[in-house]
Amino acid sequence: MEGGGSYLQTADSSLIQDIRILKFDNSVGVIFPAGFAEKLIGAKDSGNITSFTPDTNLIRRVNKEIDYQYCRVSESATLSLFTKLANGSKPDSVRRSLSKEMTNSVNNISVERCLYWQGNGTYYDRQFFGVVMPNGEKVITIKLIDFRQDPHGLKRFLLNTWINGWHGWFYDNVQQLSFNVNKNQLSAD
Repeated sequence: MEGGGSYLQTADSSLIQDIRILKFDNSVGVIFPAGFAEKLIGAKDSGNITSFTPDTNLIRRVNKEIDYQYCRVSESATLSLFTKLANGSKPDSVRRSLSKEMTNSVNNISVERCLYWQGNGTYYDRQFFGVVMPNGEKVITIKLIDFRQDPHGLKRFLLNTWINGWHGWFYDNVQQLSFNVNKNQLSAD
């Protein structure tokens, strides 16, 4: 793949029967079982993190929260990125100037991304898996993928493969989020 690449992790044949598929308005949701999540995150090697298989009711709730919380999360992630870029070994006067420019840029980018999501979010297919953190909080990892333009033919892997990639097509068409079930809170990864 020019300017990027992909890393596909396919579920073992013994786990395929445990994958759940949900149909949303214009997209599909794929719920991966706990055994696959363990493989993805190395849960067996990570000590206190365990995995669980989210049920379809929980995923339907998470899916609604993605729509409700997406714009806030997008703004927060954009602000965080700009703050990291502005801070560093720059004089205070330069950081203050960058801060003003960042605020305007963040507002513009956030509005643009939010409007795009409101018009196009329904077309993003979704992949989900669940983990329980050491503090007991349940977290759902969410992969959002817009396959309307799929130059690499990856949609055929959607139902049994966790799709990862970088640069190029992935930059504009794939996002990863997390949903803290205990806090009912979406965040950008």
